[in-house]
Amino acid sequence: MKKYLFLILANCLLISNISYARNSNYGTGLIFDDGKYEKTLLSTPLLRGQYDNITKSNSLKKYAPKAGDQGEYGTCVGWSTAYAAKTILYNININNTNENLKNNSTFSPSYIYNQISTDPSCIYGTFIDDALNLMTKQGVLQLSDFGYQCGRVVTSEEKFFASFNKIDGFKKLFDLTDTDKINPIRKSLSENKPVVIGMVCCSESFQNSLGVDVWNVPDNEPIPDKGHAMAVIGYDDEKYGGAFLIMNSWSEIWGDKGFIWIKYSDFKRFTKYAYEMIEDEKGDSISGSLKFKTINDKIMPTKLNNNLYSMAKPYNSGTLFRLYITNNEPSYIYALGSDLTNNTYKIFPHNDNVSAYLGYKNSEFALPDENSYIKMDNIIGIDYFCFLYSKQPIDINDLRQKIEAEDGSFQEKINKALSDKIIDNEDIIFENTEKISFSAKSKKDKNILAVIVKMEHVE
Repeated sequence: MKKYLFLILANCLLISNISYARNSNYGTGLIFDDGKYEKTLLSTPLLRGQYDNITKSNSLKKYAPKAGDQGEYGTCVGWSTAYAAKTILYNININNTNENLKNNSTFSPSYIYNQISTDPSCIYGTFIDDALNLMTKQGVLQLSDFGYQCGRVVTSEEKFFASFNKIDGFKKLFDLTDTDKINPIRKSLSENKPVVIGMVCCSESFQNSLGVDVWNVPDNEPIPDKGHAMAVIGYDDEKYGGAFLIMNSWSEIWGDKGFIWIKYSDFKRFTKYAYEMIEDEKGDSISGSLKFKTINDKIMPTKLNNNLYSMAKPYNSGTLFRLYITNNEPSYIYALGSDLTNNTYKIFPHNDNVSAYLGYKNSEFALPDENSYIKMDNIIGIDYFCFLYSKQPIDINDLRQKIEAEDGSFQEKINKALSDKIIDNEDIIFENTEKISFSAKSKKDKNILAVIVKMEHVE
């Protein structure tokens, strides 16, 4: 098998040498599909102040392999997701910055492309969503084990070994209608997470950026109609007035050895999609905090009794309030509500197109958002809020059905529905200062921390 792989790698080198000789005709290969992108889970928008507090620059280039070369083929999606982003995440996880080791630990673009495309000639493009879905469900093989070869069929044995290199999922960083495309990507990169982008491409000035550090876009250059996938691996708020560092797949001849800076203003204009991969975070700590605030920005005080939080005073129907949720470590976060009707309702994620994964440390967001409030309905009695911090994703709709099928108090229903996955209350440190705060250590099976808040609801 190894001799066969050496032949494949030799063919890859031949392909690369051919492409160097015709560098004026670069391959692309991203197909835009706004419908697919809209269905991709959206990263939760953080408080605006969160973006002001991150470092002014960060680069993942020390974890990146040398720039590859897709040749004239339409394989950019495989290069950006597997060869660039996945390889960088792999090197970050093992703290590998050694040049030789980095270049020998890359993941195969063909392993991805050959399964998400029906074109054995590697000319037609593919979708980023399909590549990330494949890496989530099946994984990916390294370049040394699969090579870069068009039309090669993936065997069941190769799929087995690829399963050791799965990602846990992915999310988009902004919607098609969002005006802020810069801050969500800055935040990802500040947390050492590369970003896969879909950019409209490729203008003459972009293709001709040979041996330069930054893409200089001529005034009024028209936006092209092709799509190209690349990886964003760094940012600097002061360089060129603010710019992202991009890793391309057009060989080391293009740009600055295959990398280039794109100014924020040009990035916003030419970038359409942005994705962040989700990988299992190391560590067993789960902790966070909660705040309830009224419309006049005053804290709604709580009291703690037997590990159950209660509002210090009752609140009337029609009261407007906002929730602030903080996680100290990467976690999946869910919030449910219940009242005297014994029905449960989702508070967060507030719809099926929002990701429950908060993959950053010390991040905070507001519910419904920074510009809106929750309004208490006319059903008086006792309202309950349940917040779940988990190391693994939860099927929240299935959980709601289980809760509603159980007997007992709301707290008892939660405990029964989550069964042996919930962390015991005696193993959680609950605090009650100006905000509700809590911390615990997750175990192999017990990895869900539940916090319940009780509110008396009057007319």
